Amino acid sequence: MVTTHYMDEAEHCQGLLPSGWAIGGYGSPQEIKVQQMHGQVLEVACDQPDGGHSVLRRLGVFEEVALYGVV
Repeated sequence: MVTTHYMDEAEHCQGLLPSGWAIGGYGSPQEIKVQQMHGQVLEVACDQPDGGHSVLRRLGVFEEVALYGVV
């Protein structure tokens, strides 16, 4: 069993459970992304992730800004 909220990781799994005990969606990760994740995902890599994160949040044009990976 694997838990993740990163859809790129979930693509390697057979089913999904979000936090808690409710089932978050039925179908493959690709089907769930199409049905439930509207919009686009923009991945930005930079030398100063904390600073980049702050700048992107202050712009106020993104629904969500998150750091992930090795920081």
